[in-house]
Amino acid sequence: ILIDDDDPAPTSTPSGATSTPTPGVFVDQYEPNDSLADSYTTAAGATGLCNATLWPSGDVDYFRFVGKKDARYRVFTHDLQAGLDTRLTIYGPDGNVIGQNDDAEDTSRASEVIFTAPKDGFYFARVENLAPGDATNRTYCFEIDELDRPTATPSNTPVAGADECEFNSKIEFACEIGVGQTLSMSFVPTLGSSQDTDIFKLWMKPNITYTCETLNLAAVTDTNMIFLDRNGND
Repeated sequence: ILIDDDDPAPTSTPSGATSTPTPGVFVDQYEPNDSLADSYTTAAGATGLCNATLWPSGDVDYFRFVGKKDARYRVFTHDLQAGLDTRLTIYGPDGNVIGQNDDAEDTSRASEVIFTAPKDGFYFARVENLAPGDATNRTYCFEIDELDRPTATPSNTPVAGADECEFNSKIEFACEIGVGQTLSMSFVPTLGSSQDTDIFKLWMKPNITYTCETLNLAAVTDTNMIFLDRNGND
């Protein structure tokens, strides 16, 4: 049995000459950032943090930034070198997971999470590598953008009985709800419409079963739920 590799055989250095080895990319300038407590601080809108590594195998990178309540943020990795496959997890100020993504697109190994900040405070991002193998010389970039928040045209007069999520009758204005959270809602129409439809959005992880239900309905209320994917398809 013969086992070989494609690593060229070493050659001797002539007497009096000095060899210059090519340095490998190992630990990056943002280390140590292997936990929430050691998160590297950046900001939304700042220049992307590039030449980050996930070496050695099992290394994770944590970053943090200040978020403002009701602001929308896009947190993402990009410019991954071959051999990296990031998974991105976002934590709120209380340390709870509010979003996670593996592949932002079917043809990409980069990750992206878009969310609306529920409160002021530090938000944290965890980046890990799902690809097997040695991560030496493999780098990626991490970045945060603040997005424009869609705004509905307000009514001239507040509508009595309208719930806290209004206006949320269109996908772009969907009200964010978290796992284990209960909202007290109504079907009082706003913005001059004759009917109220409530649309919600929830970050979900694959291979986990979720239960969504309406409860404590008034005698004249009969609800119907339709589930859509991230592209608005049912």
